[in-house]
Amino acid sequence: MVEILLCLDKSKTPQAVRDVSFDTEYSKGMISRCVENLRQQGYVTVERNVQDRRAVCIALTEKAKPVIADFHAKEKEMIETLYAGLNDADIQDLDRILKLCRQTLPICNLL
Repeated sequence: MVEILLCLDKSKTPQAVRDVSFDTEYSKGMISRCVENLRQQGYVTVERNVQDRRAVCIALTEKAKPVIADFHAKEKEMIETLYAGLNDADIQDLDRILKLCRQTLPICNLL
């Protein structure tokens, strides 16, 4: 479910389920189920799209912001740990490999 929060945070605007589905490569059904759980926990709001009544728009709530900030802090800590003790050549190699991973694994583009 964190992928959904990250996707919404990255976009900075409410998103349709189909857009989140496309960005995360999860099915619309899976996104809808996760969004309902997130809504019940107070992390997102869900509203009908005024242009297309069949679609819903998902937006982050203030409650989600600390969760996202905590994720990014832990991510930063993990990266610093990963890079600790590497020389410049190793860091360049790792950066190159991670770039390839981002191109291969679309979910990495959310990070």
